[in-house]
Amino acid sequence: MASTYEGAITMIDAKALKTTLRVGGIFSGIDENDEFSLAKAALAALVVALGNVSGANVYKSSLTLITGGGTALPAGTDITDEAAVVCFLTAEGVAPKYHTLRIPAPLAAVFESDLITVDESNADVQAFVSEFGQEDVGWMVSDGEYVELLNENGISHGFWRSKAKSSQ
Repeated sequence: MASTYEGAITMIDAKALKTTLRVGGIFSGIDENDEFSLAKAALAALVVALGNVSGANVYKSSLTLITGGGTALPAGTDITDEAAVVCFLTAEGVAPKYHTLRIPAPLAAVFESDLITVDESNADVQAFVSEFGQEDVGWMVSDGEYVELLNENGISHGFWRSKAKSSQ
């Protein structure tokens, strides 16, 4: 048995700028708990070693089990294109608050016919948003708040945007 893990170490400098280093590794153990322990120990050792050669502080580190995913490049997609879905938050006793959920490389079906406005009635968009309204699951989106699903399925509005960097 062998599991693949990704470690992420975020460093912070004197100006509060952050950068994240990502590392991957395959760990073989007796069982999943043993593999996790090995990966956790390896990441902890890497954090110490990095701290010994960097003037920045470790802000946080995390370990993720990689369970699958494709490596083939999908045709015609660009992750700098996004559907921005603006959602209502569960902020009680204050003026309405909003949070924007991002959908990288959105399918055309996510949008209305203008290909700019997110189709709020799209069942797949609603299912995606509802995942952030499940308080018992724990996907908080902002300051301990969840998407408020009782208000328009949680969606205020949405639109296409690009995060592409200029080449000039």
